[in-house]
Amino acid sequence: MKCLKKHDPPDAIFCGGDLLAFGAMRACQEFGLKVPGDVAVIGYTGLDAANYSSPPLTVMALPMEEIGRRVVRMLLQLKETGQKHLPGVALAPRLIVRGSTKIPQTRSCKAQSASDHRTGHFPEPS
Repeated sequence: MKCLKKHDPPDAIFCGGDLLAFGAMRACQEFGLKVPGDVAVIGYTGLDAANYSSPPLTVMALPMEEIGRRVVRMLLQLKETGQKHLPGVALAPRLIVRGSTKIPQTRSCKAQSASDHRTGHFPEPS
């Protein structure tokens, strides 16, 4: 995590999986950074263990049961029809906010109210 060695570490780290996010939280602790006080961390899977980490991990949870059902249906359809390919399906993840994130206290921008951050209105970089 070279980015944590810098004088001005990132405000947040979005990891491609929950296990990577657990590692990122540990690296933050090793560099003396507080999660979420200094750096927010978000995972992308939705493992049950995310609720039990310290702090509990905010995740973009994938709909694993629905993915499983769709895969089985698609495999059965491929077998029955003999097709080689089926159209793709997009399933949206669900944001589960836990203790590894908070509304940022920006360092390089003028302070914004909590409602500005929730609505997606962020200041232009200075």
